[in-house]
Amino acid sequence: MPSVALWRELERPFDLATALNRLAGALLAIHEYAAAQQAYEECRDIYQSLGYRRGVALAIQNLGGVALIWVTTFAPGHYFVMPCEYATI
Repeated sequence: MPSVALWRELERPFDLATALNRLAGALLAIHEYAAAQQAYEECRDIYQSLGYRRGVALAIQNLGGVALIWVTTFAPGHYFVMPCEYATI
């Protein structure tokens, strides 16, 4: 996405995290679950490095959404933990 590249180049981490969050939502819409998870994780990490707790919480919630979609799509009726990292808020 051009905006992700732009904010990365301009070294604007808050705007980069926001762009990554939006990119991940678009990736979910086209069923690119692994890429969406990566974008949400990077978003979470950036927000955490900035101390922006609300952003960290949003990214973690969105990661939960990815896991829920993945489980209900690929493993209905089965319960397991999708591999992901946890962040402290």
